[in-house]
Amino acid sequence: MEKKIILTVNTPYATITMNHPATMNAVTNEFAVQFLQALDEIEASPEIRAVILTGSGKNFCSGADLAFIQNEDLSDIHENVAFMERLQQMVLRMEALKLPIIAAVDGYCVGGGFSLALAADYMIATRNAKFSMIFTKVGLVPDLGSFYFLPKIVGRAKAKQLIYTAEVIDAEEAYRIGIIGKLVESENLIETAISDAQLIASRAPKAVELAKRTLNDSSAIDLESLLFKEALLQASLFLTDDFKEAIQAFVEKRSLSL
Repeated sequence: MEKKIILTVNTPYATITMNHPATMNAVTNEFAVQFLQALDEIEASPEIRAVILTGSGKNFCSGADLAFIQNEDLSDIHENVAFMERLQQMVLRMEALKLPIIAAVDGYCVGGGFSLALAADYMIATRNAKFSMIFTKVGLVPDLGSFYFLPKIVGRAKAKQLIYTAEVIDAEEAYRIGIIGKLVESENLIETAISDAQLIASRAPKAVELAKRTLNDSSAIDLESLLFKEALLQASLFLTDDFKEAIQAFVEKRSLSL
């Protein structure tokens, strides 16, 4: 089987590289299967504390492989739903993963590729990066969670504009509206992502895990419920070895030993 996804582990972080530059790392069934296998390996490795998601070649990801889809039999709506549900597992697993995922974006990040980047915890992108909710241009609606993630980041009105028009926006605009967390030069992309991954890995892992989980849940519950959940989480963390070591390390002005 062709390697559409390459997993590289450099403890304490791992890198998932989408690896089919000839199609701008387009998404297929095979791609999704290998992507989920990579997440399985990451979840089975307690030494990994953060994940980088990036693309090989000059682009991040062009979304679904339209040439592949064009040659498929799409006459059965039930089969079409099953196909989409298989792809959606990537986003569900990214959201559920206890480790932060940093999307390192260069070149084109469009369609389902844009959706995958939005499903990461945040993006670092180069000044060459270009983004588009290209779906309406090819007769489709956004998928892989874009209806969920995009409005949370840019607001409903801006999300509607980007989705309805399918316009391409550059990195400067994406940074201005909050899609990108850090904007860097191309030669510094992976170095910056690695630096962030190592920094995250140096923090108390249980606290990072619970912070991600709570942030992901925060928009679905009211403030009072969120404060109650926050109190429970904080109270439980007070009892952990992570917290005790973190406090001791802070007092002694040294790195965590976790």
